[in-house]
Amino acid sequence: MGKWLRVFKFPSVERGTYDRLECTAKYQIYPILGGKVVGDITSADIKALLNHWMNEGYAYTTVKKVYNILTDYFRYLTQQEYIPKNPMAAAPMIKKSNFMASQGKEDLPTSETVTIFTPEEIAKFKAEALQTWGNGTRIYQQAAAYTLMLNTGLRTGEALGLLNSDIDLENRVLHL
Repeated sequence: MGKWLRVFKFPSVERGTYDRLECTAKYQIYPILGGKVVGDITSADIKALLNHWMNEGYAYTTVKKVYNILTDYFRYLTQQEYIPKNPMAAAPMIKKSNFMASQGKEDLPTSETVTIFTPEEIAKFKAEALQTWGNGTRIYQQAAAYTLMLNTGLRTGEALGLLNSDIDLENRVLHL
């Protein structure tokens, strides 16, 4: 697995991502599966590994990273015909609700809190956004975009996706 990470993952992911993959393999996979011959690893071994980290109180996202690395690794091994059968095929990831319940945690949906600025906060924001240096150059290069988002409620992705053809200055209309 270490060689696979270095040869196939390292060139295709950011350095920080690679470091996390390497640490996940080193601390969550190798201690349990590292002593086994890769062709002898079964779906039961995979499930035992996932259950172990779940029972140790690890976060769902951490256990999911372990699962994702193993999925990619065993897919590679079967594609290259190093092993005849992929043990991941019969080892689905634990459902998040069951995972959380087993740790005595509730998996309740979170709702997004919408913050509404007061008129004073809006005025303060606009005044700050329009600040200039002594030579008249704007301090914030994207002040117009921030003000547009504030006045219209556009989200970042929507503002970034705007094209000139989406803007009707004559009728003061934006088309999303």
